[in-house]
Amino acid sequence: MSSPAIEGFVIHKSSRNVRVRTDSEVLLCTLRGRFRDEKTGRSPVVVGDRVLVESCGEGEAVLEEILPRKTEIRRARAPRGRGGRARAGKAPADELVVVSNVDQVLIVMASCAPPPRWALIDRVLISTAWEKVEGAICINKWDQVRDEDEVRSDVEESLGVYEELGYSCFRLSALERSGIEGLSAWLANKVTVFSGHSGVGKSTLINALCPDLDIHTSHVNRVTGKGRHTTTAVTLYELPGGGCLVDTPGYREYGLANIDSAQISRYYQEFSEHLSRCRFGNCLHVDEPGCRVLEAVERGEISDLRYQNYLQILSAR
Repeated sequence: MSSPAIEGFVIHKSSRNVRVRTDSEVLLCTLRGRFRDEKTGRSPVVVGDRVLVESCGEGEAVLEEILPRKTEIRRARAPRGRGGRARAGKAPADELVVVSNVDQVLIVMASCAPPPRWALIDRVLISTAWEKVEGAICINKWDQVRDEDEVRSDVEESLGVYEELGYSCFRLSALERSGIEGLSAWLANKVTVFSGHSGVGKSTLINALCPDLDIHTSHVNRVTGKGRHTTTAVTLYELPGGGCLVDTPGYREYGLANIDSAQISRYYQEFSEHLSRCRFGNCLHVDEPGCRVLEAVERGEISDLRYQNYLQILSAR
């Protein structure tokens, strides 16, 4: 007679197995059968999945079922041309579900070294809006820019644009453990994905939020100015004050799954009141005559930062 199924959630996934947290323990489940493609090594299981497992004893179990997901965070991988650059005008060749059942996404950037990539922030915010989860921005390494620095002024000005739009923005130094309190309150009792490219200090921030952990950290490459990938697998950590955070491998590109070019403008909330007033119903708000979005940009009603981000995202598709 088989053991009764136990419900739990996936806290770590590798190519061959997953770790599942139940009410009483963490179980190791080897991925077999329908839960692992032997040719590609891919599996439909992701971190955050609620699953049913059957215990085999000694800390091991068999994965029986993936329960329905309430949300999914996806990363699209664009087709590549020569030199590794995405080919313009091509639809994504593939997309990956990175994590499931999350409440919010924290976009982690550095104040400098590497500097914030605002178009990447917008890509993630568009994706979170499409998935109907909350998105927020965290600027780490705040200790590396002084009050009088032009860099600090520029970052503050850009953050102000997002704060006026209603996004939560956090300024902190994970290394010095300063400014952590406000972020901790925002994370409490929620499942949050940490998202951002390499070198911004995500692992250091997680160590600051979870003092009992000792996650390996790395430094920015001095030659390329890009971060080295410290996190190699998606992993879920439980926060001391309640809630969970999910660390994802750093990335340098972020695609938009399931959203075509004509829909991108709908996810810029400051565009919304102008969209229906454009002369052409299929206006992409680039250089079309009678475009009310362009007119709003010229009047300063839409920030140039956000509009340039929009153009960059549109041109990369």
